[in-house]
Amino acid sequence: MDDKIPLDINIHIADRNGTPVIELRKHIVKPLLIKEVIQAAYHESPIIIYPKFNNLHQAIAALTQKGILYYDADKKQYFFNI
Repeated sequence: MDDKIPLDINIHIADRNGTPVIELRKHIVKPLLIKEVIQAAYHESPIIIYPKFNNLHQAIAALTQKGILYYDADKKQYFFNI
């Protein structure tokens, strides 16, 4: 894979057995991209991914609700709980 094709991967916040998790999801329909991903898997070579949120504010709310993030009002900043 000389011409590495970066993939935008959607991040979904979920819950598995009471533990907060994130899931990376991507549906690929472009034949060239399908070929590149399969070749990378076959040759055990890396691919470039760019994780992204569909809606940043909704994602921050979900991360806070699941206990992954918390907001410090004094510092006006988010911190990880994990």
